[in-house]
Amino acid sequence: MELNDLVNHRYIVEELIGNGSFGNVYRATCRKKNTPFAIKTEAVRSPYKILKHECSILKYLYDNRCRSIPIISWYGLHGDVFCLVTPLYDMNLNEYLQTHDELPLPTVYKLFQKLISLVQSIHELHVLHRDIKPDNFMIKNGELFLIDFGLSCFCIDDQSNHLENIQLTEITGNIKYCSYYVMLGNRPSIRDDVISLGYMFLYILYQELPWDNVPHIEDTTHPTNHISNRRTMKIASYKEYQSIKLFSMIDKKLIIYFQYSYTICYDESPCYNALRNLFT
Repeated sequence: MELNDLVNHRYIVEELIGNGSFGNVYRATCRKKNTPFAIKTEAVRSPYKILKHECSILKYLYDNRCRSIPIISWYGLHGDVFCLVTPLYDMNLNEYLQTHDELPLPTVYKLFQKLISLVQSIHELHVLHRDIKPDNFMIKNGELFLIDFGLSCFCIDDQSNHLENIQLTEITGNIKYCSYYVMLGNRPSIRDDVISLGYMFLYILYQELPWDNVPHIEDTTHPTNHISNRRTMKIASYKEYQSIKLFSMIDKKLIIYFQYSYTICYDESPCYNALRNLFT
């Protein structure tokens, strides 16, 4: 896609603002309303078909009254790329944290409560996000939104039965924030989004994670990471509960959060009210 391209006869492409394993993200302006939008792209030849899947998940969530997600303005083919047009947000959570060095603890706890509620809203519709990380929580006009549903999936089958746990050989998603159980090869479940959220809480409180010093770890999402990869196994050892507990000792509320979330069964939903109440 080139600058000044006109997508769907409405959106003028202005600049590249992000790229990753699956495609690029551009800033654009709707020429009729003069309002900013984000355009995600994916090559037609991509083997992943991420955008089409993301559109179906977003539409399902929106049709079921979930509003803290991107609203689809347009999806379609432009040249040799598929495009997904959604609102452009002010900043992501990572950018917000970089501009607010020392947030008061009560403010941090209120943020945790909002993040728990946001994740709960998709879980109640049986959707797993599978890529929980600060870059995927956006802020606009003081409100929080969850984006990037390309790796999301349902945790139930067509008969509304919870999917069975199976052993996987590859990890899909962000190696830095994916849960301990996923790194052991378990199929992701609601439990794993909740644990990944806890890792985010650690990062928000301490600006680092215990496994940050493992060589070559990146804060990016990859299509796959092999379970038996030596780096993956090393990071998994840091994510054991006892290791997390030692790192979390400064904040007792967070220790209780991990103690609870690590004991959630594979096919069980947590008590979100109890998790929120931890941070009152």
